[in-house]
Amino acid sequence: MYSRSCWSSGLALSLTLLVIPLLSCHRDQSQSHPASEASWEQRAWLDKAVRALLYGKARLTPAEEEHLLGLSREAAVDELMARPEFFDTVLDFNLYFQGSKLESLKPFSGKYGQEATQSIPAIIAAMEVSQGGDYFTLFDWKIPYLIGTEVSAPFPSVGGKDKKDDIKGLSSDQIRSLYIERAENDLFRLREKAEKTTDLKALCDEIDDPEREDSFANYIDALALPPPFDGLSTMSFEFSLECGFSGLAPAPENVLRATIAKDLDQKLKLTKEIPALVKRLPTSVKQIKEFVRIEANEFSFGDVVKRENFSSSMWQELPNSSTNFNRRRAAYMLRTYFCDDLTPINIVAPSGMSSHKHASDAGCAACHYKLDPMAGFFRYRGFSGVDFNPQKSDLLIHDDLFQRSGDDLKNYLDNWRSSDPARAWNVGYVRSATKAKLNEYGDSLDDLFAIIRRVRESKVCLTKKMASYVLGADQVYDGSWIDSLAEKFQQAAQADAPPGASSQAFKDVYKSFVLSKTFSTPDPELGQCYDFPAGVKPSGLPCAVSFIIEKNCASCHKGTGAPAGLDLSIWEDQGGGKMGFHHIDKDSGQALPMATTLERMKERLTSSDVNRQMPLMRAMGPVERASLFKWIDSQLRGNP
Repeated sequence: MYSRSCWSSGLALSLTLLVIPLLSCHRDQSQSHPASEASWEQRAWLDKAVRALLYGKARLTPAEEEHLLGLSREAAVDELMARPEFFDTVLDFNLYFQGSKLESLKPFSGKYGQEATQSIPAIIAAMEVSQGGDYFTLFDWKIPYLIGTEVSAPFPSVGGKDKKDDIKGLSSDQIRSLYIERAENDLFRLREKAEKTTDLKALCDEIDDPEREDSFANYIDALALPPPFDGLSTMSFEFSLECGFSGLAPAPENVLRATIAKDLDQKLKLTKEIPALVKRLPTSVKQIKEFVRIEANEFSFGDVVKRENFSSSMWQELPNSSTNFNRRRAAYMLRTYFCDDLTPINIVAPSGMSSHKHASDAGCAACHYKLDPMAGFFRYRGFSGVDFNPQKSDLLIHDDLFQRSGDDLKNYLDNWRSSDPARAWNVGYVRSATKAKLNEYGDSLDDLFAIIRRVRESKVCLTKKMASYVLGADQVYDGSWIDSLAEKFQQAAQADAPPGASSQAFKDVYKSFVLSKTFSTPDPELGQCYDFPAGVKPSGLPCAVSFIIEKNCASCHKGTGAPAGLDLSIWEDQGGGKMGFHHIDKDSGQALPMATTLERMKERLTSSDVNRQMPLMRAMGPVERASLFKWIDSQLRGNP
């Protein structure tokens, strides 16, 4: 029987003999695969980067992982961005930016769900990044059509009794040609009748009769075409209104006749384009990237193949009631494209504000000075987003079915008429209630989205949202770092920027977040900033507001003799573990408590007196003012 000491010696010898070959094997493997010795930090970063870049992909194959571990982080990001899965990441971010992020783009066995196809600008912008095109398509009001619906076959039997059996034995192409011919014949007949008949109301009923078997609508429906061609089977909303289908009296004969003729002519034009369209359609649509992109110049009907940035579901989610004056739509635009959540702080009320608006109340003016001009871009849009421009009709129907016409419609539009001779409408993106030259004015929704493309605020907002998407919505980021990254987007928006600059900017900014210290730091502290522009050191001020203070306040409130004894460039220990700004009472020479400093800053920040509001006689962006206000308020409430 072995003694304990002999047993221990034997075990040690056995372990030694076992470990030596294992170490030798490990040494040989590391020489042939250097990446296998990558630190756990590098492996953890790569795992996180794969999920951030490849739409949550759980893991790579061992060979892929070892390859990427052997690269620099920057090179690894470039390779991951070149993979097809990055398209889904860009699409997912675009939906996040628009406030429409889905739980999953592919909820059914890896196939895209219907909701993933609702935002055409989000899809197009993702395609542009994949193809090195114009990512800022995301910021356009009118964008190219995407179509991907298969043309169904065999087609259902359509028409009167004598025509329901004549498609037997015909190919899909032959049936399609036959149905297009019959649709055209019916449209020609109705068009001729529109020129001759005196009973236009009866013609309206005939055109819109769902029981008419041999109608153009039935033949078009049988083709199962994608938008905009699927709309051929229905007449326009304007047609329905002027025919009196909405409970209104029919329009005057000349107006109604012109509307019917215009709709039928448009349908004839579109019908002639169907064969050329069908040749473009994929036989099977499995991926969003397989959708066909239709440019306006590819077909004769031009602008018809451009979709508005808002989908039908967007109009439904942002209704225009008879009392909200498009403010819900305006709030969405400010929140989504400018990161302005309309924090209600006092401002200098604009002169000439209409007395009948509730926005004339001082408390309401804090939001309405920028909300109402933004709402003006939507002033002609009523029920389901229908365009009721007065040039087309003296009528506007809201989503609550309230109808305006005549003087009532004029009074409604007067809410946005400008007293400034330089512009007809007080419609635009407003930065200042008192300095019109700082604002961006326009008229149409095309103007609004052109402003979004142009101004820096939208690029800063895009960058902030990307930081939230990649690094976390609750994390705090240095403002100068975000601003420096946003500059890449702003440069790409310039008229002289090279083709594809915006897509490259998207990749560069996204890469910066994946390569950031915040990204690679395990469990980063939410109140701490980890990343700064190259060559810039932390100022020592609270990172949540340091950039705002340095940009807007510290140029005056700095150094010996700072106004009111407040030096906003110094954040110092005030004793007892409490931090605060360097603030000396001029009378006593004593340091003032932080609460007093913050209360005074809050009062000057929100004052409506131009002689007291800070920064004095200088413009401060509304988003930055709101951010500083919220930070001060949180400090005073004891919730830093």
